Amino acid sequence: MKLETVIVDDELPARDELKFLLSDLDELEVIAEASTGQQALEIITKQKPDVAFLDIQMPGKSGMEIAEEILTWEKKPLIVFITAYDRYAIKAFELNAQDYLLKPFTEERFAKTIERILDKYQMETKTVNDQQLEKLIASMNPRSNSLIKIPVNSKQGRIKLLDEEEVIFAYTKNGDVYIKICDNEYKSDFTLSELEDKLPNPNFFRVHRSYIANLEKIKEVIPWFKGKYRLVMGDQLESEIPVSRNKIKKLKEIINL
Repeated sequence: MKLETVIVDDELPARDELKFLLSDLDELEVIAEASTGQQALEIITKQKPDVAFLDIQMPGKSGMEIAEEILTWEKKPLIVFITAYDRYAIKAFELNAQDYLLKPFTEERFAKTIERILDKYQMETKTVNDQQLEKLIASMNPRSNSLIKIPVNSKQGRIKLLDEEEVIFAYTKNGDVYIKICDNEYKSDFTLSELEDKLPNPNFFRVHRSYIANLEKIKEVIPWFKGKYRLVMGDQLESEIPVSRNKIKKLKEIINL
């Protein structure tokens, strides 16, 4: 699927040059063009493009004013400003512009802009797909706030669905969340707190600020220094995970220790 694109510039040669550059791309398709700010708003409102290339200085509304209005919309195109003036750059990025192209620009510089557009679009598409998948999984689940399947990131951009029973523990590392199963681990887009809310109690318990354990997968409990404990989990590596001191009492109650 090609990204539908609108070109807005009050100079015909500038629009033609941009159309020529875009015509060589398989990923974008020019569906309309405008020469004034008001015309641009009407076209973008009606056509709802994926991408808008905006000149800044035009008769009537400027490119900045158009972008400010677009920001209030629920469905917004990705915006790239094209101008001969560099003094608007800071304002442009405050308006969430994907890029700021200074005229005249090279084909190499333009290629970088296209790369940013495609990266952003793929990221937004993945986020929407993940949200839709989560809603679908939740709608199939008789428990209103928990998961039957847990989506995780697999190879080649695929999404793997784990059964709850497969999960040995989940943990955070360098700001990312990982889910450990018997013989592998996967990165999750959930935060640890979101997983804690969604995984069923009492099988899963937040034993530490950085760990959630499947209590049915505990093999051993090891008394540790200064009244702390460690859990030997039932994965192939028999991973050891810590238990916070303030979680010990509740953990003992749950597992009848």
